[in-house]
Order: sequence, then C-alpha cells, then structure tokens
Amino acid sequence: MNLYFIVEGRRTEYKIYPAWLQQLLPEFHRVAVPTEAQDKNFYLAHGQGIPSLYRFVQDAVEELNDLGTFDFLVICLDAEEGSLEQARVDLMNSLAKRNLKPRGYELKVIVQNRCIETWLLGNRKVFQRNPADEVLRGYISHFDVSQNDPEQMPNIHQDSTHAAFHLDYLKRVFRERNMEYSKVSPTAVMTPDYLDQLILRTQQTDHLQTLKDFLLFCQKIS
Repeated sequence: MNLYFIVEGRRTEYKIYPAWLQQLLPEFHRVAVPTEAQDKNFYLAHGQGIPSLYRFVQDAVEELNDLGTFDFLVICLDAEEGSLEQARVDLMNSLAKRNLKPRGYELKVIVQNRCIETWLLGNRKVFQRNPADEVLRGYISHFDVSQNDPEQMPNIHQDSTHAAFHLDYLKRVFRERNMEYSKVSPTAVMTPDYLDQLILRTQQTDHLQTLKDFLLFCQKIS
C-alpha cells in the first residue's frame, strides 16, 4: 500500500504531518518522488495554500492515474471561515472542471476545522488555567479550550479570521510555558508526547472530530 499526501500549508503542515505519520504509520517510509514508491511508502507535497492547492490536486490525480502504484490520495486542507462540506465541495468542483476522477485508488479528504492550530489547541497538558498574560485570560474567558471543543470556538475578533485568532491563542498558551510556536517553526508540536495528548483528547471526549477522522484513517490502514 502506498499513500500520496497533499497538505495545504507549505510551512506548518508540511513539517508536522511527516512527524505525525512517523508515529501513526511507522511501517510506512517517505519517498522523495512518487515514482520511487513500491510498498508501504508515502509521498507528501504541499499545495501552497488555497487556491493553488486545487491545481496541485488536479495534477496529482492525473499523475496517480498514470502511475497506478498508489492506494490513497489524501488531501488535507483548512475549513477556514467556511463549512466542512463547502471545503470538500470546492475541492471536488476543482476536479470536475477538468473532468478528473481517481482511477484505481481512493480519494480521502481531511478538513482541518478550522485550521491545524485548532487541533493543536486540544493539548490539555500544555494548557495553563491561570496565565499571567491578560490577553490569554480574556481568550480563556471567551472560550476555554481545555474544557470545550476547540473546533467549536467562535472568533473573538471582528476584523480577523478564525485561523488568525486560533493561532494567536496557541502562541500565547505556549509562551506561558516558556515555549514557542510559530508556523515556520512548529517543532514543539511534532513530538510523540504532543500527538499522544491530542489522541487522548479525542478518546476521552467527542472533541476534535476532524482530527479524529484523520486518526481513524491512519488506524484503518496501519
């Protein structure tokens, strides 16, 4: 079995997903180019954000149709300000425009609701309930992500996006622990312990359903 991943972000997800896949699918080994895939391999590319992602997916479908060596094309993208269903519809519409359909493999769409930082807020171990940061205290008062589902968190800012808010929330949580998180350097969330805490959250609650979808997919094919 071989897996072809396309993640939306060229900075964050492109670094996080390989680290997580190493833990979730240790029997799979990454290849540098799709033509190297034989068995138990995965290839990972980034789509450079929306709408560029659609072109990458279109090209990947054509490539995989020709290669015939992959079992899944896995697309990981953000819901952002829209719904989960709309993110999927927009992706499928982009394929329909070029009359593209997968042949001999399955298409799996993982929608990060709202973004990958939303998932990362699910780690209760790194969360500090009584922070010194006044802004963070306001965020927690607005929506306590240690108790409530981060995927359901409404935006506190009227002039910004959910993703920007969730990113700032996460950065402030990390600073309380004298740690750093940035989209360019997400090293702290790439550890086995961090992923274990997110897995635990999905097991103990009904939170982070889109992350659970990804985890169940990995469980299914492992």
